[in-house]
Amino acid sequence: MNQARLLPTWILSGLVPWACAQAGPSGIGDPPAALGEVRARIAAPTGVWNPTTEKAVLDAADRDQRVVWAVARLVEYVAGRVEALASGSAAGGLRAGDGALASVSSALEAVGWVRVACPGAEMAVPVTDFSQGEVRADLGAEAAGLAEALSGYVRLTLRTCLVEADLLDGVAHTLFQPDGVVASLSVTDTVGGRTFGEFEVDALVTDSGVEFLVDVGGATFAVGVSVADAKAALTVRAANGTWTCVSDGQTYSCDAVP
Repeated sequence: MNQARLLPTWILSGLVPWACAQAGPSGIGDPPAALGEVRARIAAPTGVWNPTTEKAVLDAADRDQRVVWAVARLVEYVAGRVEALASGSAAGGLRAGDGALASVSSALEAVGWVRVACPGAEMAVPVTDFSQGEVRADLGAEAAGLAEALSGYVRLTLRTCLVEADLLDGVAHTLFQPDGVVASLSVTDTVGGRTFGEFEVDALVTDSGVEFLVDVGGATFAVGVSVADAKAALTVRAANGTWTCVSDGQTYSCDAVP
């Protein structure tokens, strides 16, 4: 998978404004063990869809999808900027903490971590002066050693990071793989000055969209949102089948997928 082409309408513009760097790997170690289990858990939801669980699943999905979408856009935005550094297309975009960095053939050869300015209210015209918050990307050894696309474990720390209307704080543990980005989020979302929620969500971002887990009474359901449908429709996979749920802006109408 070409990471720079995930969710392309959100990541085509701009370069990394600048980054702080330190020599050598970041030393963040191995990813959390649970991160490696996300794909398997999404692939095999344990919950049973029925009239009793339907409302709870849809309420949780409606709540969680906002922060999942915001973080998914941010992950791909950050990936595009880091990859611009790696390819050398972000001229002047790398800075050591106390002076110029010299004698590197690839930016990521010298990067253990980078700071990326958050885009602000308009993803298509990102703010580059850090006034809209920042993301610190700590790169695992595999990610830091690559010259172009990210691969492997990257820990993202979000600090008062504005992504369109969502102000995000927290941590996203991410695993960049050939066919998608696995993410385990622990993020607070504030919208219009009001805390929308504190989220603990596992997700998988692919070319086609996002799939994430919701937990209802200890049972899991995999909720999918496609790029094409955005927030108008959800696909819910349960242990007993799959349902497509379409929203009219207030309620969902769900039909079983044959």
